[in-house]
Amino acid sequence: EEAVMSAQAAQDDLAVELRAAAASHELSFEGRGMTTLPMLPKGLRVLRLSRNSLTMEALGGALDFRKTAVSEHGSDIRVLLASRNALGNGHCLDDVLNCMTLQLPALQELDLSFNELSEGPIQNAHSGLNKSAPSALTRLDLSGNRLTQLPQRIFSGGHPMLQELRLRQNRIVSLTSAGSEANPPLVSLDLEDNCLSMVPAWLPSALPHLHVLLLGNNSINPTLPPEWGFWSSLQVVTLVGNPLKGIRQSILVKGWPSIAAWLRDRLPEGANGVVAIPPMVSEPAPSRRSTSPSDQWQVHAVPCDAAAAAAAGYGGTTAPTVLPPRKAGAAPDLSAVEARQAKLQAEVRSLEDELSSPGISRAKQSAVNHSLRMKRAELLKVEKEQRRLSADEHGGELPM
Repeated sequence: EEAVMSAQAAQDDLAVELRAAAASHELSFEGRGMTTLPMLPKGLRVLRLSRNSLTMEALGGALDFRKTAVSEHGSDIRVLLASRNALGNGHCLDDVLNCMTLQLPALQELDLSFNELSEGPIQNAHSGLNKSAPSALTRLDLSGNRLTQLPQRIFSGGHPMLQELRLRQNRIVSLTSAGSEANPPLVSLDLEDNCLSMVPAWLPSALPHLHVLLLGNNSINPTLPPEWGFWSSLQVVTLVGNPLKGIRQSILVKGWPSIAAWLRDRLPEGANGVVAIPPMVSEPAPSRRSTSPSDQWQVHAVPCDAAAAAAAGYGGTTAPTVLPPRKAGAAPDLSAVEARQAKLQAEVRSLEDELSSPGISRAKQSAVNHSLRMKRAELLKVEKEQRRLSADEHGGELPM
């Protein structure tokens, strides 16, 4: 009887919260460990859901996501903060972003950090929605996920109003996706704590409005392109934690204006200080895994193809990859490789949590960043080996 009364009291409290949210147009369920949500009231403008265990199924059900119509319960939402949930559980970044921007047309700020999101194919599942309507997003946080490249949906005209993009603590190894004429008008780009070993000379042409570029704690070496010295819009750049042996420390500590002047002096005489965006070197390879329709969260969700997560490779200095030993002439053991993969994934998550913990000292942060980069690089190689073995087991094709 006491348990029943307690449950009833909780239901009553929730009803009061929902009524108050309907009046104030704001609702916060942060840090409650929730796995499900009640049907949310219409008219919300700010929705805070961080630090729970919510999936796309739970969110789609609470906001009444549909295939053929914009959600009436989410049509006014301008801010959605959903950090540290489980939105990437079986779903890819592009499909999650596609759903969010189509179902929540007024959305301006979106936080999807630390949701285990990775790249994957997107399906045309919103047949009744206006896909030509531009996204209203101006701020997007994708930190702490499993991305190996810049999200192509963002750098292909999908978000024409986006000004701030946070991608720190991912596994990004390449900026090739930024080689587009349809890039968003970014003012701030955060790429700290990734796996970049080089940066393209044409990036200033791709991002001509950028003011802030955060590149700390990557593996960029030995220097920066001299053309970056002519990047007129750029005002702030962080480079700490990169092995930039080609630039004297006395110049690095003076900040970006001094670095830019030094780079301009390094441009060969007669060379053009502006490099045009080259044609895309290659289009992303299509997924070899077939997908079938799913109505798990009302709006179709595409299962993430984890096999494509490391397709871009890793160009920086990496720790030796430790794979399970095998006898000469014997076939590699797929189960042992998968066990190693799971162990590395757990170690990466643990380091990411340690790095994001409050009060961490600068010295400790530097040490954890170094360990994290090494583990991520090792994990990329193990994932590549796992994909190869899996394809071998299925006659060259990935398992369905």
